[in-house]
Amino acid sequence: MLKVIVFFALYKAIVQIGIQKPYTLLARDLCDSERRYRTIVENSYDALFIHDFKGNISDINKNACRMLGYKRDELVGANLSTIRRPNGSPYISERVTTLGNNDILLFESDAIRKDGTQIPVEIIVNVVSRDGDGIIYSLARDITGRKRTKAELRESEARFRAIFEVASVGIV
Repeated sequence: MLKVIVFFALYKAIVQIGIQKPYTLLARDLCDSERRYRTIVENSYDALFIHDFKGNISDINKNACRMLGYKRDELVGANLSTIRRPNGSPYISERVTTLGNNDILLFESDAIRKDGTQIPVEIIVNVVSRDGDGIIYSLARDITGRKRTKAELRESEARFRAIFEVASVGIV
C-alpha cells in the first residue's frame, strides 16, 4: 500500500507539476504577450498594416479602419491596392521592392478611403522578416493638417513678399 502511495506522489510531482504546469505557465505567458501586443497595436495613433511583400494584408489596427472607413474584415485578406492612389503613384507594395537590403522606408503618398476620397499620408515601412512571403508592418499617418499648414505658410509668404516688394518700390 505504501508503494502505491509513493508511486502516486511521484507521478503527481513529475507529471502534473513537472510537465503540465510549465505548459500552463507558457500558455499564460503567451496570452499575456498577445494581450500586450494587441494593446500597443490598437492604441497606436497611426494606422498599422501588417502585410507581405506582395501587399496582402494579414492584420490591421482599429485606426486603419477609422482612417480609411473600412471594416476590419474588408481589409484583412485584401491587398494594399485596395487603398492605393488611383493615378498610379506607387504605394507600399510597389515601394517595398525598392527596399533592397534596407529594412526601413519612409515616404509620402495618398490613400483612398472607402468613400473614394483621397487623404495624404506619411508611410513608414519596416521589414520584420524576409522569410517566405515576408512580414512587413507599415504605419500610415494622416498628414492632411500638415499639408494644409504648409500651403497656408506658402500663401502667407507670397503675400508678405508682395507687400515687401511694393513697400521697397515706394522707398526707392
